[in-house]
Amino acid sequence: MFNPKNYFDNENQKEALDFDEIKKRLDDLMKKAAGSSPAKKAFLETCIQTMQKAMDASAQREKNDYAGLKKLNERYNREISPENYEESFANPAYASARLGKDNGSLLSAFYSDIRRARAFAFHGMEFALARLYEGIEGLSSLLLTDSQKSWTKIPAFYCQWKREMNNVLSGIDFRRQHDPAYRFYHDIILNQDLHSQDYLYLYDASIGEYEIRISRHFAQMEKKKLHTLAETIVQGYIRGFESSNKDLASKKTVMLIYNIGQERLVKEIMALLENAGLSLVFPSPVSTPVNRQYQYDHKFDFSLTLTSEEIHRREKEARKTYEENRSLAQFYSGIIYIEKFGEKPFSPQMKDEAARLSKEQQPLYRELLGRLQAVRQEYMPRSESSFCIIAFPTPEIGEHFETLFDATVEINSLDNKTWETLQQKIIDVMDRARFIHVKGTGANKTDINVMMQPLRAPETETNFVNCTADVNIPVGEVFTSPQLKGTKGVLHLEETFLNGLKYENLLLHFEDGRISDYSCSNFQSEAENRKYIEENLLNHREELPIGEFAIGTNTLAYKVAVQYNIMPLLPILIIEKMGPHFAIGDTCFSHEEDHTTFNPDGKKITAVDNEISALRKTDPQKAYTNCHTDITLPYEGLEHITAVFPDGTASPIIKDGLFAIDGLEKLNEPLLELRKR
Repeated sequence: MFNPKNYFDNENQKEALDFDEIKKRLDDLMKKAAGSSPAKKAFLETCIQTMQKAMDASAQREKNDYAGLKKLNERYNREISPENYEESFANPAYASARLGKDNGSLLSAFYSDIRRARAFAFHGMEFALARLYEGIEGLSSLLLTDSQKSWTKIPAFYCQWKREMNNVLSGIDFRRQHDPAYRFYHDIILNQDLHSQDYLYLYDASIGEYEIRISRHFAQMEKKKLHTLAETIVQGYIRGFESSNKDLASKKTVMLIYNIGQERLVKEIMALLENAGLSLVFPSPVSTPVNRQYQYDHKFDFSLTLTSEEIHRREKEARKTYEENRSLAQFYSGIIYIEKFGEKPFSPQMKDEAARLSKEQQPLYRELLGRLQAVRQEYMPRSESSFCIIAFPTPEIGEHFETLFDATVEINSLDNKTWETLQQKIIDVMDRARFIHVKGTGANKTDINVMMQPLRAPETETNFVNCTADVNIPVGEVFTSPQLKGTKGVLHLEETFLNGLKYENLLLHFEDGRISDYSCSNFQSEAENRKYIEENLLNHREELPIGEFAIGTNTLAYKVAVQYNIMPLLPILIIEKMGPHFAIGDTCFSHEEDHTTFNPDGKKITAVDNEISALRKTDPQKAYTNCHTDITLPYEGLEHITAVFPDGTASPIIKDGLFAIDGLEKLNEPLLELRKR
């Protein structure tokens, strides 16, 4: 069994306390906290007990005590579960009410950091646990003093402690995620009985009923079907390098993000990649959040330490990490992401007590993202890597889980060559257009003209990518980077789910391809609605450009979504294949605009830039937004999508919710079947 402690034996960190010493010192702190005020005592005891539970769980893991691990998993989750969260220090509103509004959100953020103890303990990271202990010890010395002056020192202490913690973890986290010698997750996948759900509790993550049901579903799956699924994913990943004219031969590692419970599938993928000369590396696998409000409440905790000095420190630390791990970065080929869908829609509660970026910090945040992205590009350029994304339903989707899983497999297996031919017919029409007019019908207020970039040599060049199932599975879209100047109008979604959050009556107004105004109706006040959009959709910017215009062609996926009434539960990966969509933010060619790619018909794809990304050669900080959010209109919400040519004539691409180009009858078949219901 892989022992992660051995991996860190040569860490030249500040001398770390071992588990036993940390436990002893935590017991001593618990005794000291007993004499303080009820609120301070409760907070310190909660921090201490959380660390103790984490280390107890680690001890159970070393003994493969699955029953004990299950009980500790339940105990660890209980406090932040929705039924208990209102009286948890993890809730910044509760922490502020008990500990004071001046430091409540900060102490809640600190406690959220303490909850990382389980991951540190499971991964044998005693030096990281020692820093958590030092944080509790340092805070206790301030909290247990009656002097008001000591209370005012808490923010400075937290910032210094957080900075030191990040310094410790930066290089280590990179190695854990990119070094195939770090075998923590390999050990679970290769050496455990994946037909029994006991192995799930060996993870440093929350395990609930959905992880158990996913594991059971894959445990019952025939080996042949499992192998076919793995082949679809691996072949798609490799085909992504071929279709984008990138070299895979010099690469050695592939990062895989999967959902806990999918280990049998991951094992098949691992074997196929090894046959291709590639090794899997893993960040933390995904599990169902215990409480999504808890996640949202701590989304911007980093704002508590964000300053100009912090930006330069983080940039310097990132460069140091990449330089020390240059070979790992060099061998990295890209990422395979097995996404899940079916989670219940979530509309968060906006809390004044939760940490938020101030107006002054928002440009700093954008600068930080830009600087970190630039460092990453220097050592791991996107032009040398690729990706593959595929999605499967989670049991949370409801009673039709098994049926929908099989339907998703069918959707993900549609024939590439067939769709390549069908989509080329759409591209041939749109490549002649000066602009594309998209207009909604009924209650949908969408009415927007999307300008196309001029083609200098139409016989050898194209604006649109003919996208089949390689980097994005399933098959089914054509997309381009529009010209911003002249792109104008309104995009309206009566209901949509973006990055896991619900938006009601989302209205985005565009002038010259940039968002000029926006609104939604999630909350009663206009101010709350605008703040919600600014924080979660605009990435703390006053405006964002249209980075992509596309038409999805996977009408089978659309039929399944309507038939089972799961449209709000689908991921962007599938939604974007089910109608026209607009991405706000960067283009799809972000950071690889100078890498030449061709469509299957041999035409060079030239619409890789827009007026903003073109600034990358003169002002890189202004060239990229570091976000890309797809927003899709359903077919039935369309009056038409029409290509308007330079001479003023026009040709419909979609009319009254159906494809209107000759030869696309196959795409209309699922749509017509829906109309017969």
